[in-house]
Amino acid sequence: GGHSWGAIVAATIAATHPESAHSLLLLDPSPAAGIPIPSETFVDITFGGELGPWNSLAEAKDSVRYLPQYTNWTENLERAFERGVAPDGAGKWCARISRETLIAICTAVGKDHSAVVRKVVCPTLFVVADQSLAWQEPINFTLLPQAASVVIKSNHWLMSGNPEELHRAVGDWLPTDSEFDAASA
Repeated sequence: GGHSWGAIVAATIAATHPESAHSLLLLDPSPAAGIPIPSETFVDITFGGELGPWNSLAEAKDSVRYLPQYTNWTENLERAFERGVAPDGAGKWCARISRETLIAICTAVGKDHSAVVRKVVCPTLFVVADQSLAWQEPINFTLLPQAASVVIKSNHWLMSGNPEELHRAVGDWLPTDSEFDAASA
């Protein structure tokens, strides 16, 4: 499984290699039908606040900790953010990934993958944020009508937005050991 863009990659693998996919977990996936705005605009809106430059690591952390993707700022999120930034040659702190690289990734992922995703045959669970439901239902849910779906109160970053409810939703969907053993027999 995967989250966001990673969910589309996971669904593509499950669709093109069904023998390798026992089940599939899609966490607030990106729109399989593509992103309807230019990649540059999407990157600037979504990641602009995380790219820098900043005068110090402390300034970088202070400026991003209130972005939606860092809701519920914790020591773990802080450490993850720190791993993604580095000082540049001019003494400023910047993201390790460039805007240009993000645009290239967004261009590839932002294409229409719905024809491939529609071919997923393994048991699938969508876990989506209530803040994403308005577009998830008409775009992604319709591609896999056989999939189970759970909506949790969160923003797109489910793992930090509402980890307890995410863990419960996934745990409720996973088979118990005895159910798994019976299905495998």
